[in-house]
Amino acid sequence: MKERYSLWPWKPQGKTQSQTGLRKRETFLSSRPGKEEDCQVLSIQSHVICGYVGNQETTLLLQVLGFKIDIVNSVQFSNHTGYLHWNGQALNSDELHELYDGLELNNMNKYDYVLTGYMQDKFFLAMVVDTRKELKQQNSSLLVVYIPVMGDRWNREGSIYLPEDLLLVYREEVMPVADIITPNQFEAELLSWRKIHSQEEDLAVSDGCAALNGP
Repeated sequence: MKERYSLWPWKPQGKTQSQTGLRKRETFLSSRPGKEEDCQVLSIQSHVICGYVGNQETTLLLQVLGFKIDIVNSVQFSNHTGYLHWNGQALNSDELHELYDGLELNNMNKYDYVLTGYMQDKFFLAMVVDTRKELKQQNSSLLVVYIPVMGDRWNREGSIYLPEDLLLVYREEVMPVADIITPNQFEAELLSWRKIHSQEEDLAVSDGCAALNGP
């Protein structure tokens, strides 16, 4: 049975506490590969020298929880791009493939979870999807979590801080194979081509995203 989430604040019947963010709307059947200390995570996200985003925050949190985590830095920046100035480098698709080849040659490419985040290039994102296919062959129970970092609602309309051609890759290549995807409200609107102004529209956006994931 598929998950159905609501992004709109809502109060379930019989509860008084306001609930916001991603909310489970139907039963979700899932299985875990084992205890945290037995789980291997591959995290493909950004790295910043100053600040805590992407791998900079994820690594410590998962290690404290007992997970074994390997990281690939999709970019290495001085700071996140919300600042007026930032410098750094981005990994390209060929470099990602070269890194994965090294893991594969040493039989180090079996993971329980893959976590992805900020990416700057559509070819890099497409290579992540291809890498997921190869990792699934090593472990059919692999769970891939996509964080579609594309933009946010800094003003009434929101703004995209990545090239818009990544949106097409997310819609056509990522969404159909995603196990879990965690967009914010603005990103969910981009993926579904709908706006959220009410709980009903929120559920329509949720259904629109689910439809991209297939039956």
